[in-house]
Amino acid sequence: MKNLFTLIGSFFFIIIMWLVVYRYLPDQLPMHFSGNEVDKFGSKFSVMNIFLLISFIIFGIAYLFLKFDNKNPNKAKINKPVLLITVLFVAGLNVVYLLNTSNPELDVKKLFFIFIGLTITIFGNYIPELKYNNKIGVRIPQSLKNSDNWRKIQRFSGKVFFIIGILIATTAFLKTLLSFIFSLLLIALGFIIINLYSNKLDL
Repeated sequence: MKNLFTLIGSFFFIIIMWLVVYRYLPDQLPMHFSGNEVDKFGSKFSVMNIFLLISFIIFGIAYLFLKFDNKNPNKAKINKPVLLITVLFVAGLNVVYLLNTSNPELDVKKLFFIFIGLTITIFGNYIPELKYNNKIGVRIPQSLKNSDNWRKIQRFSGKVFFIIGILIATTAFLKTLLSFIFSLLLIALGFIIINLYSNKLDL
């Protein structure tokens, strides 16, 4: 029930946010972009309802995910970051759009990399809490061999993901192409480091 109340509270927060800024919005708002140019507009009432509907659907999907297999202790632990990331994503989606309407020069792509970095950092915080299982976590041959390997690899992976998440967030201050390239390289490097560490456990 706590997860449900959090999602409902977050949805009502988004509704209130739209109602507060509604009177200050232009009558016509962007609905579709072609490159960096707006090629379709809609009434602010229609756009508001579209964003509220999208928010409601995402929260509904998140709730179904949180309810699925919730008796699994590992699933219960992974639910915390999933709930947090969902709320941040949906709230961020609405806030970024409203900010973009008031400041068209805002570079939304930079915020995307900040969100991705934050998401990886949050999961990095929770991975070490996962107990030995074959469903959730860093599941590689070495981690599935025994519970001791599992514990060590999850703890090490959590630190790696935490650092990578912070580094990806900082790439938002680079040009978009560089941000994308560095993010991919950091993720690949993270998995290489984790595999090198896990291989040492077999020596």
